[in-house]
Amino acid sequence: MLILTKSVMVIMISFIVSTIFALIIIPILRKMNVGQRISVYLEETHRKKSGTPTMGGLIFILPSIIIFITLWFFDKIHITYSLIIVLITFISYGVLGFIDNY
Repeated sequence: MLILTKSVMVIMISFIVSTIFALIIIPILRKMNVGQRISVYLEETHRKKSGTPTMGGLIFILPSIIIFITLWFFDKIHITYSLIIVLITFISYGVLGFIDNY
């Protein structure tokens, strides 16, 4: 199978799994009161964002990593230096988002 075909397949699977995962995790985050805290010193327009669920990056990061590990386990993809760089960058953005939330 061509690399482009594999890439499109992984993107489509990740999108579908992320959409399903979002429908599950957003209500859980709301029940846990994992929401954005807004300072009382900010304008009213910013205070409306109070309570918006944070950690939404999990919706994209976890399914993508699970799909990557699954494909690697079944020997559908091979780990290369380029793939490692992409994964490290992807996970780094997730860590940066986590730090930004807290």
